[in-house]
Amino acid sequence: MVKKNFVLGLILAIIFMGCTMLPKKTYKIVKDKNGKDIAVGIIPEKDLLREFPSFSAQYKAFVPDSNAVAYLSHFKKPVKVLVFLGTWCPDSRREVPRFLKALAKAHNPSSIAVKLIAVNRSKIDAENLSKKYKITRVPTFVVFSNQSEVGRIVEYPKVSMEGDFVKILKTIH
Repeated sequence: MVKKNFVLGLILAIIFMGCTMLPKKTYKIVKDKNGKDIAVGIIPEKDLLREFPSFSAQYKAFVPDSNAVAYLSHFKKPVKVLVFLGTWCPDSRREVPRFLKALAKAHNPSSIAVKLIAVNRSKIDAENLSKKYKITRVPTFVVFSNQSEVGRIVEYPKVSMEGDFVKILKTIH
C-alpha cells in the first residue's frame, strides 16, 4: 500500500512539474475592433505561420533572391532584428513572410537573431517595445549590431525585402 501511494505521489509530482515547466506564451490572440483575431506580443515564427494562414501562404509562395540568400548565409557578424508587425496589416502579411523565408533559406541562425513583435492597430504591444523604438508604421524591421541600431526597413522595402536587408548588413564594419 505504501509503495502504491509513493508511486502515485511520484506520478502526480512529475505531472505537476511538467505543467509548471511549460514555456510561457509570450503573445495573445485578441479580437480587434472589427472582430478579427489579431496577435499582440512576442510571437514565435512557427506560431505566426500556424495561427495566421495569410502569412503561411505568402511564406510558401515566396522565392527569395539567390544572391541575397548567399550573402545572408555567409554573414558572420552577429545581428539582432526586431520585427514589429500587425497580423491585421496587408504590408506585414506580405513582407514579414518574405523576410522569414529569405532567412530560412540562408540557414544562418547563429549570426542573425530575429524577434517578432505583434502589435495591435494602435501599434501597441504587451512589452511596450513599440513605444521604446518609436514604431509608427508596420511592418518595421529594426536591425542592431553591437547593441546599436544600424538600420530600418519601414512598411515596405525600396527594392526587395532581402535586398534591402543585405544593404543594411553591408554597412556594418
